[in-house]
Amino acid sequence: MIELLNAIAPVAVAIFVVGVGLRLGRFATALITKRHPHGVSPTFVSPPRQLGFFEALNAVLFGPFKHFYRRSNPVWGRGYLLYHVAIITEVVGYSISALIVFANILLARPVPDVAAHLEVSYNYSPANLLAIIFGNGEALQAHFLFGSFAPYFIGITWVAVAFAVAGNLHLMIALFRKWSGAVVGDIDHASTGIRTPGRLPWDRVVIRTIIFCIIVLSGRSCWPVCTLCPVLSTSMPCSV
Repeated sequence: MIELLNAIAPVAVAIFVVGVGLRLGRFATALITKRHPHGVSPTFVSPPRQLGFFEALNAVLFGPFKHFYRRSNPVWGRGYLLYHVAIITEVVGYSISALIVFANILLARPVPDVAAHLEVSYNYSPANLLAIIFGNGEALQAHFLFGSFAPYFIGITWVAVAFAVAGNLHLMIALFRKWSGAVVGDIDHASTGIRTPGRLPWDRVVIRTIIFCIIVLSGRSCWPVCTLCPVLSTSMPCSV
């Protein structure tokens, strides 16, 4: 397993860097490019009020849920919201961990050896670095990455796991009840009583099942189910 991780890690890191670079590039372009509204013209007699940054961010992140999903399909909407809170927390935790690890490498400082359970080593192999970054919720890695803040960070990771489990369960229930893409509630007064059927996309069911298994395995240090597989319990890094 370690040899496989060492072989795959450079490719995975390259894909991650390219993907993040493209995403940040679009974001930077949007910030520096003068935007021309495609809706109501700014010279209109009563143009829409320009939103502040945080107000606009709230409208983008929570507006669709509050104005549509919460009313049209509450189960799917809650699952989508809970699951993405966990995803955002996870990505932020991994990103901070990666920055700390690579800063220590640039400064030629020691890092833990996860497989050997050593607090100090110079094991810069891809497998070990991945185990540190994606195992940031375990005691050894968390202490190295966050020092005295480690207990609080571990607590945050378990909150994220709880959100992920709750959100994924909501989404699985909606899928098995054929509520994917369905309207099961009243969106507004004008659409009272209007319902649309959903579907059961098996590809999403498979993906959600895989994700749910990953969430369960992420808590292997505390969940007995993970001790059933000696390979995973000794070599797979824990994630948020």
